[in-house]
Amino acid sequence: MDRERTWFLVAAALLLVWAGVEARGLSRDRRARTDPCASRVDPAAVEASYRDVEARIQGGDAAGVVLDLRQRARSGPYPAWAWFWLGEAAYRQGAWAEAVRAYGRAVDENPAVADRNGPFRSGERMAERLASIRKGPWATRRPPEIRELYALQRRLAGGCE
Repeated sequence: MDRERTWFLVAAALLLVWAGVEARGLSRDRRARTDPCASRVDPAAVEASYRDVEARIQGGDAAGVVLDLRQRARSGPYPAWAWFWLGEAAYRQGAWAEAVRAYGRAVDENPAVADRNGPFRSGERMAERLASIRKGPWATRRPPEIRELYALQRRLAGGCE
């Protein structure tokens, strides 16, 4: 009986020590947090890589550039900005839901896309586009994608997700 009690007390002590170590690790203040913009990039390199895409979209070839952008989104370089430009192309074509999805994917791929002072002022542009979609075509008609738009607007404004 004493032997069983000893083993039980040893096991209980080990369990308490383990729980204490785990509880300290789970503390909200001590938990390791990743930098939301940990995947920063060189703005000049990103802009140089997508200069041709920007020119084509601004020149009115938004539909023609989509295939190239989808390839870049799969294999790089800088796939998050490929998603950003897919959003821009969709926005120019009036495909609002597709634009919201592409912008959201861009921010998911690399949070640095939401930086208002980053390459192509992508964060600022997305915020402007989303506001115009929300106040324009989706002002009275609320499609299911409006929730994605609201969530993305909160992320761009620095809110919790």
